[in-house]
Formats: sequence, structure tokens, C-alpha cells
Amino acid sequence: MNGEKRMHRDAFIEDALRARAGQGASVVALVEWLRAELGVTDPGQGRFMVMRHLARAFAIPAREVSAVGAWVGFGDGDGEITDEELNALLGAYLR
Repeated sequence: MNGEKRMHRDAFIEDALRARAGQGASVVALVEWLRAELGVTDPGQGRFMVMRHLARAFAIPAREVSAVGAWVGFGDGDGEITDEELNALLGAYLR
């Protein structure tokens, strides 16, 4: 994918994330949608892409958005942050 197409796709994804959050979607719901949209649904896939899009869409500092990488929902056994904890840690950024 060339640079211009990637910029347009990134903008579409980040606009869609903000729209879904505006409709009340949780952080976990956004991450699940984003992984499906990006086609990174195998266990452990997509951590950094998800963090990058969430950080850009909601101006979440890197220190905070890094919690996504420890989420159990990636399904590879490396996670330690539950759905409830992830929503609590990052939910305020969505509003």
C-alpha cells in the first residue's frame, strides 16, 4: 500500500473509531473492531497497530496506550489486563 492510500485508510479507521466511541463503544469493543478491520485476528497479532490507531484517534499518550499490549483479549497467553481493567484505564480518553 502506497503512502497516500495508507494515509486515507488510517484517516478512515481513526474517524470510524471516534464515531464508534461517540456511540458509546467501549475500549474493548473498539479494539476488537479494529483488529477485525485490520485483519489481525490471530492470537497475539496487531498489538502495535492497535496502539498506534488508538493513540492517534484519541490523543492517548504512549505511556497510557501501552496498556493495550497487555490485554488478555489478544489471546496468546501474554496478557494480564482484563476487559474491565482496559476499559477503566483508557475509557476516559474516549469521551
